[in-house]
Amino acid sequence: MLEKISIIDTDSRLPLLRPVLEFTVFSTAARAEVTDGFLLFYRRFFERDGEALRWYKTNTMKQCRKLPVSGIEQFTSILTDPKAKSICLLGIEQHSGTSSEDYASPSFEFFSEEDLSDTEDPVRRSFLRICWPVEEASRPDEVVEFVKSALVGVSFSSGFCGYSYYWNTGNVTAQRRLAHVNREWLLRFPGLNYGDPITFLGFADLGILGVGWLTLLCPSLVDSVGGEEAVRNALPEQAEVIPIPGAGIVIRAGEKPELGDVNRGEFLPSYRKIGRILSPLRVPDEWIAELPIEGLEDRENLDWYHRFLGNETP
Repeated sequence: MLEKISIIDTDSRLPLLRPVLEFTVFSTAARAEVTDGFLLFYRRFFERDGEALRWYKTNTMKQCRKLPVSGIEQFTSILTDPKAKSICLLGIEQHSGTSSEDYASPSFEFFSEEDLSDTEDPVRRSFLRICWPVEEASRPDEVVEFVKSALVGVSFSSGFCGYSYYWNTGNVTAQRRLAHVNREWLLRFPGLNYGDPITFLGFADLGILGVGWLTLLCPSLVDSVGGEEAVRNALPEQAEVIPIPGAGIVIRAGEKPELGDVNRGEFLPSYRKIGRILSPLRVPDEWIAELPIEGLEDRENLDWYHRFLGNETP
């Protein structure tokens, strides 16, 4: 069914949107505190996939350009630039397409929003996102080992890994066409995540932003649901808890990622069971009701967010 998650440009015949295996990590720590851990995270990604990267775009650029240096040199320069400490919005995206507009995986995205002017209510939130070709899902143990190694030393709050899609979120044509199909995709395939992490970032300090094949929790969130042992004891048989020393845990829902299909009665019961365990951590409804998702109307965004986090199994 993953072949359905695709949009092709009618003129260039290039894909405007591709299905991917997504690994996204959110952090609510100060930028200065996460820099070293984020650089370690990127280095592990670069060692595995960095040779494929060809193009980049910062959050202030409208179009991608060729990488002038290696990806790791660029990311290190951006994070360690003294100006980075005072910039409110800071971001970089790198991809592997055959051209600047051919957004292909493996890809990497980083975005950070930080405003410390209000000491009583500072804004501190960031995300790291890796997208891989869906073929990586056929090597699930290898993906898990990478996730474990990449998270060591990273101050994250939550995150997930599972099926999603990768696209140029600044492409008006892609956005318009996605609006016509996204509702069908998201409501039919429960294991598919919305492929625009910036949409979720504003809620990162209010709760977890989803349940996936892999679900990431920092130590404070683990404690909020009774601790690691309580989570482990409540999991379905095929799921497991993977500790990340000093960082938190990863909950693995099963052997490999699943897309599900409500038309075929495939509701992903393991994901739902994990979601019910973690439901105390969900973002309050009055906030998540404001979550803007292409194609979803009225309160459908709430229903989609709750598909694992508290809903009863049909």
